[in-house]
Amino acid sequence: MSSSEKTQSLLNIIRQADNFPNFSTGYPERHPINGKRLIPLYLSQKDFQNKIEPIGILPAIFINEIKNEKGLKILSIMKKLNEKEKSEKRKIKEEQKKSKNSNEDKSKQQNEITKGKEKEKEKRKEDYKITVLAIYFSDEVNAKGVEGRTEVMARLVDRWKNEKKFGYALKAWTGEKISIYASTRSLFWQKDKELKNKARKPFGNVAFEIERAAAPIFGFTTLGVDLIGTCLCFQRIDSEYGLMYRIVTAYQDEGDKFGTVSGAIAAGKTPLDAVIVAAREEAGWAEELIKSNAKTAGLISLFQISKWGGLLPCDYVYDLKLPSEDPQTPKKVGEDNAFQLLSISELFSALENNEFTPNSSAIIIDFLIRHGHITAENEPNYLEIIRRLHRRTGIAGPGH
Repeated sequence: MSSSEKTQSLLNIIRQADNFPNFSTGYPERHPINGKRLIPLYLSQKDFQNKIEPIGILPAIFINEIKNEKGLKILSIMKKLNEKEKSEKRKIKEEQKKSKNSNEDKSKQQNEITKGKEKEKEKRKEDYKITVLAIYFSDEVNAKGVEGRTEVMARLVDRWKNEKKFGYALKAWTGEKISIYASTRSLFWQKDKELKNKARKPFGNVAFEIERAAAPIFGFTTLGVDLIGTCLCFQRIDSEYGLMYRIVTAYQDEGDKFGTVSGAIAAGKTPLDAVIVAAREEAGWAEELIKSNAKTAGLISLFQISKWGGLLPCDYVYDLKLPSEDPQTPKKVGEDNAFQLLSISELFSALENNEFTPNSSAIIIDFLIRHGHITAENEPNYLEIIRRLHRRTGIAGPGH
């Protein structure tokens, strides 16, 4: 590879796509931005006790939003505070009182006896701290299987949407559900032989379905597909490859950035189903072309933190070899969906100039590694890049 193709390490580009810090625990227990605890979600309390991969991880500050939700249970412990902890807790409460509206002065007219009882109760509360350990589904809900859990989650996120909560996530509401998975080691799958065998089949360990836009709130594994189209470009002197790419507008806040043809995997669908839909809708490629020429090329596992703090742990990658005599440049699907062919050197320039969305940058770097354009000889951080493209998230997914 000539120096005109690659001039600097691509590790910083990968860091933008895989921006969740390393963690040594089984799953992330603290949010890296605010340091608050992350609460795991399981099918049952026993799954938490058995320390298997959780379905998702929810910021502790959201507990109040679900504590009265029918069908969901909260596992917590009460711990007695030492004097230092009690002092800190009182300090926080005093600061909160100072910030309250002056209208609350009317409370002074309360009955003195009632007031005294409340103070005593409050004092006893100050001696203890309640720590939430996990969230799980009730036995009644689990007895209804996927449908029961889907109903609970739909009711919850629909309420949030109607109350205009979590607008930073739910503003991208799609009306499309995706599948969320529970670990195959969950005791739920061990109840009978039929359930156990079903969970072991490809995409068989579905816990429930949920609105796609809500998934990052819970830190669920969100599966999608990315398709890179290549063709033999004999008019190119420096490379035999050309790559299709488009301006990404949907679900992106990056502005005028480029990305690969991509899409989410809808509930009940396979990665190939999703590739066919994305190729047709975004590029105008026929289903026959995809079925004949698209080849699965593995899986990218990144752990991203969105700008608003949502957690987004994976993408299936496909390569599409286009006929050299007719590269079938995709039609212009919309005003913002322009495509063009890039040589490998142009592709490296676009990467280094930060012209791609972070996720698409990772997909393209993976492509360049698989096709021998990024190697241990020309990339000083080769091993670190490989590791971060196949990240352990600690969150359950298909088949594990």
